[in-house]
Amino acid sequence: MKEIRIGLVGAGWMGKAHSSAFLDAQMLFGPDYGTAVFEMVADTNEASAKEAQHKIGFQRVTTDWKELVTDPDIDLVDIATPNAFHYEVAKAALENGKNVYCEKPLSISPEESKELAQLAKEKGVINYVGFNNTMNPANAYVRELVQSGRLGKIMRFTGTYDQDQLLDESLPIIWRHINKLAGCGALGDLGSHLLSVSQFIMGDIAEVNAMATTVFPKDLRKLDPLKWLM
Repeated sequence: MKEIRIGLVGAGWMGKAHSSAFLDAQMLFGPDYGTAVFEMVADTNEASAKEAQHKIGFQRVTTDWKELVTDPDIDLVDIATPNAFHYEVAKAALENGKNVYCEKPLSISPEESKELAQLAKEKGVINYVGFNNTMNPANAYVRELVQSGRLGKIMRFTGTYDQDQLLDESLPIIWRHINKLAGCGALGDLGSHLLSVSQFIMGDIAEVNAMATTVFPKDLRKLDPLKWLM
């Protein structure tokens, strides 16, 4: 039974969700694939890091993520920061020979993502991105049906991904609403899950032709986004 010593960068909601998933996986599949050890958590907000330490059981905390990615006692760097910071943290972790589990997207440009994928290959480590819907048994079964040919020639894939948590106009502006930090709008944040499932079932996408619209437009330019970043 191998211990996998985890360093979490980003102690917010997604970081807590990832940590819970490590424990759930061990409960469901047993310790044969490894046992999660919560070694260190990094967050610029020290109070958030200490809260994660208390709730999840991390042994150490730091406010400097660079200390975490260079620590010799960490096997896996789990990245749960805002999107704009994924590339920098992932690159440093890979350069230090760490396995990486990164919340999607891996970066906010295809060039950066290709660079990270190549770096992981050169270092011989895992670079995994959290498109978790491809692990749904129902999707795996549909993929099996398609690949077996039992459904005949597939002519069309139609899908929707509905999530309404940001429809409340009283919610403050956060980093997800700012393209230079999120790298994308709702299409990238939510639609990317649907695209990953379609690719999983149907294969790689050859070309794209798309139309997009904002259903509920509102002028937010007068608000100060920096007030709500973190």
